Amino acid sequence: MKMLMIFAAVLAAAQPSGCGLGGLPPPQKVIVKGDTYCRIAKPISWSKNDTKPTVQQITKHNAKHARVCGKRKPKKAATS
Repeated sequence: MKMLMIFAAVLAAAQPSGCGLGGLPPPQKVIVKGDTYCRIAKPISWSKNDTKPTVQQITKHNAKHARVCGKRKPKKAATS
């Protein structure tokens, strides 16, 4: 039990403060150039078994891909 109390005290002392005086800096936005993004990301296809939210996310991704990289149709998904 004593070890648990010591561990809890050390863990509490190591926590970053919420007022911004310690801990990690805020996350930075990363800008990826279009040519790099287009080499990494590809349009995504979906199947008839995907849920509506999944298809909406895929549609959003594909719209962003088309906007940045130009229009390319995704390969047709295999039917299952």
